[in-house]
Amino acid sequence: MQIVFHTGAHLTDEDRLIKCLQRNREMLEKHDVNVPGLAAYRKWIRSAFGENESSNISAMVSKEVYESVVGRSGANRHIISNPGFFGTEKMSFRNGQFYRMAEHRIDAMSKLFPSAQLEMFMSIRNPASFLPTIYYKYFDLTGQKRLYENMLTSVRWSDFFMRIHQAFPDIPITVWCNEDTPVIWGKILQTFANINASIEFEGQFTLLNDILSEVGLEQFQSFMQNHKGLSEEQKQQVIIAFIEKFGREEALEQEIDLPNWNDELTDAMTETYEDDLERLAHIPNLNVILPDPMQ
Repeated sequence: MQIVFHTGAHLTDEDRLIKCLQRNREMLEKHDVNVPGLAAYRKWIRSAFGENESSNISAMVSKEVYESVVGRSGANRHIISNPGFFGTEKMSFRNGQFYRMAEHRIDAMSKLFPSAQLEMFMSIRNPASFLPTIYYKYFDLTGQKRLYENMLTSVRWSDFFMRIHQAFPDIPITVWCNEDTPVIWGKILQTFANINASIEFEGQFTLLNDILSEVGLEQFQSFMQNHKGLSEEQKQQVIIAFIEKFGREEALEQEIDLPNWNDELTDAMTETYEDDLERLAHIPNLNVILPDPMQ
């Protein structure tokens, strides 16, 4: 049995990915994939995390988690998701580290599903936009000032994933950049389900509703309707072309409202983030989903 857990990060797809998978539940069941309802397992897994921090996970909670995730499904692959798997938004970055509770939470998952193959999926986001948005939305002025006590130009997601790999070397990890998500959405869905790339998902272009202008969206939908059978690489090229021509500026660019944040810091952190992708590629048992190379 495979348990695939999608762990956010916060401020990435905001449940749109798991809801898209749920829209395709009937199709996925035919491919031995189960996508259970969110409410029940999120409640019971949260209870299990709490018990694991103080003592042991009770038999009752373990049973409820299993029933809410697997239940009567005969599928081999079960996909669950919660951007709060590793804590709240306020817990996403402390003392220079992303998600310091992650190891504890994964340890609990391994106890809940001791005989299953666990797989971790996670979207990452440029710290130059992720951190100031988190601290502006969820911290007061005192908390915001503490952000600047960190060496922000040295913040790397690869450090986080190396921690996870060292603690759980047998758990495969799949990562992608939130900035690429609109382009590789279909590829992400297929990787989650572990099904053939030729199988299409209902709602595989949903994210473009928030990015393209009304005219651009209409033209994109018409183009795709008239060009069936495109390869994944061709679809990505079409999406990129439409975003470049019809992308709404307010959807593609984000204002940073955090006091004392500046362009120089953004540029330096962005350079670190882009270089960090190379480091991610060298972490064992970790797969990075990237857009296909342009021909």
